Amino acid sequence: MTNPDFKVMSLKELRDYFFTNRDNQDAFYAYVDKLNAEGQWVEMPYLESLEDLEN
Repeated sequence: MTNPDFKVMSLKELRDYFFTNRDNQDAFYAYVDKLNAEGQWVEMPYLESLEDLEN
């Protein structure tokens, strides 16, 4: 069986493909690479106290 072209798949399509083909390592790596490139990551500063957590 041949893999589809992961480069043209959207992030959602890749995720759906990977979850239906969990043993496909190529799909996993393509998904993680695309997630790192396109993901909406939010970086938060480290908490220094419990009061920071409440705020």
